[in-house]
Amino acid sequence: MQEKLKIQELEFAGRKDKAMEKEYAQIYGIVMRLLDKMVEILGDEKVSAREYQQLLEAGLTEAKVALIPPSSDQVLVGDMERTRLKEIKVLFFLGVNEGNIPKDSSRGGLLTQMDREFFQEEKIELAPDARELLGQSRFYLYLNLTKPQDFLYLSYSQANAKGEGLSAAYLVGTIQKLFPALRLRCGQGSSLEGLQRPSGSLDYFLEGLQEYEYGQETKVWRELYRWYQKDESYRPQVNRLVEAFFSENPQDRISKAVAKALYGEVSPYGATRLEQYAACAFAHFLRYGLQVTERVQYEFSGMDLGNVMHKALEIFARKVRDQRLSWGELSREDRERLVSESLQEVTEDYGNTILHSCARNEYLIRRTQRVLNRTAWALQEQLRRGDFQPEGFEVAFEGGRIDRVDICEDENKVYVKVMDYKTGNVSFDLVALYHGLQLQLMVYLDAALLVEQKKYPDREVIPAAIFYYNIKDPMIKASIEEDIGKVEQKILRELKVNGLVQSDPRGIEHLDVTMETLPLTKNKDGSFRKGSSVASLHQFGLLSDYVKGKIQNLRREILEGNAQAAPYQMDKKEACTYCPYRGICGFDQKIPGFFYRRLKNLEEKEVWEKLEEEVKSWV
Repeated sequence: MQEKLKIQELEFAGRKDKAMEKEYAQIYGIVMRLLDKMVEILGDEKVSAREYQQLLEAGLTEAKVALIPPSSDQVLVGDMERTRLKEIKVLFFLGVNEGNIPKDSSRGGLLTQMDREFFQEEKIELAPDARELLGQSRFYLYLNLTKPQDFLYLSYSQANAKGEGLSAAYLVGTIQKLFPALRLRCGQGSSLEGLQRPSGSLDYFLEGLQEYEYGQETKVWRELYRWYQKDESYRPQVNRLVEAFFSENPQDRISKAVAKALYGEVSPYGATRLEQYAACAFAHFLRYGLQVTERVQYEFSGMDLGNVMHKALEIFARKVRDQRLSWGELSREDRERLVSESLQEVTEDYGNTILHSCARNEYLIRRTQRVLNRTAWALQEQLRRGDFQPEGFEVAFEGGRIDRVDICEDENKVYVKVMDYKTGNVSFDLVALYHGLQLQLMVYLDAALLVEQKKYPDREVIPAAIFYYNIKDPMIKASIEEDIGKVEQKILRELKVNGLVQSDPRGIEHLDVTMETLPLTKNKDGSFRKGSSVASLHQFGLLSDYVKGKIQNLRREILEGNAQAAPYQMDKKEACTYCPYRGICGFDQKIPGFFYRRLKNLEEKEVWEKLEEEVKSWV
């Protein structure tokens, strides 16, 4: 059989049928390898002729003849570094743009150049550094450019997919200096090249639609449109493209009856929901009306990390209370023990034990414990510097939960402080509050004041502060010789709260006699320095009245059926940045009817003036 196959192979070679020649050259080896495998599997086991036939057929069915179509002329597509070229007549070098040629070799790493030099002296081999990679890239570039025998074409893009301008690599300028007679050629191509097939002509048709909008369409484009309209298979698709191109965003509204059925009663205490509506009415409609939710994935996301930290801090505070421990006198050993126990309670069954599903998540537990240890220490230090004591954790009220409420009793007054824990970099913004984007803290404060007034009916309950505390473990610069106390002082400054403080001097002393953990500083004459986040008792009342009125307006708009896709934009912030619905809302500024609600950024003085004006107009 081997001889017969060889005769066939030589016969095809004589006919110059290279494909069949290569096929017959492989057949004998494929069959012999199959028989060898059958011997390995069966060994001395005897099988019937029928079973043997089935095994042989199964093996031959899976056998494949590998064949690369041979040709005297062929096109090879490859990468500059990995492709080895030989006897090349013409080379087309694509993507000769800055950043590609030479490839950007800068990258982060644990080792500095000094570390690398040390290891090199110790004869320890490391991966190439940026300088070596740059040298390699230039070497590969030289090898490729010198390969072609007849022609060398260099090509670069003038813009990326977004339309942003791109620059040519330095190589283009170098080649032009070496060969001054060379001229750049813009490769636009003929406009009729895309009209060879009906399916390939759709891109040309869409480009022509844009020209049609400005009355600049060509005769070729009109003829192409007529052809599509006559063809039954393409007519529906083209009509949909035309309809989509000239579509406008309708005014998205639902009737009051539908809004009532979808939303029911909108709670005035649902701050998160009202902030969502203030950011984008359509996103509110999807979330709270249609109740569209993201597909749940078995993963540990940033939101999960925030939930774990919130829950662990809640359990930690409960353990401190149940074990009758004082926040101010809590030792480091007790604090870290309680943090460890609290985190363990949360992670044992969180998300169907996802935190124990892989080494990465196991590491996240350890990292979370480190952050929580730092957080518990910082919260304790903040309380030690003042007279406030935690009154409640995860305080539930209609429509929400307050992370922490602290109070301080002073003769016939009771000062109230509200704290909200955040795992992101959230900062209190008076302008955002004015536009309805940050209602949460004031809603929480009003609820806390009502609760405390019921507890202390014979005393004056006064707002002291509203704070965000950002849960994090900051990195600071410090020398090895620096005193540990000074280092902790720097860390505490990085972890200070942000929010709004009532300007009553007595209340500020109760919060922090040193003022180091508060978002304010004073001048030598006792006045507040510019940039201090303070407000008078009257201004706190003004904020309370404004937020209540703003909430009523938002609730009324929701129940009137407004569901327009008009997200807010203020400076560099916009509602679409982290919106989970941006893939389904269809928002596109290029389509008429879609637009951002551009909110004006105001100076602090302007905000207070506008708050005063609007509250008076509501009375």
